[in-house]
Amino acid sequence: MYNDKDWEMLQQIYQGVMIFWDILKNFLKEVEIVRYSNGWNLLAFKPQIKKINDWDKEKREASKEEAPLASTRKPQANLPKNGRIKGKKT
Repeated sequence: MYNDKDWEMLQQIYQGVMIFWDILKNFLKEVEIVRYSNGWNLLAFKPQIKKINDWDKEKREASKEEAPLASTRKPQANLPKNGRIKGKKT
């Protein structure tokens, strides 16, 4: 059915696949998916995750400081609850 060349080739393919699988398995042990506050996902090595989380936290805090509070904003118009001004079609 198989001659010696075919058998050797199959063994080499199997060994290559097993080496690739070991490398992939070890890589996945060191990597984790990190989700940013803006919805992006990132594959990161575990030692870098703390740095990424700190950076993301700083970005969120900076964006909170830049945005004015809702209580300090002036209303744009004094509209009734239904959102229409009497006499005008919107």
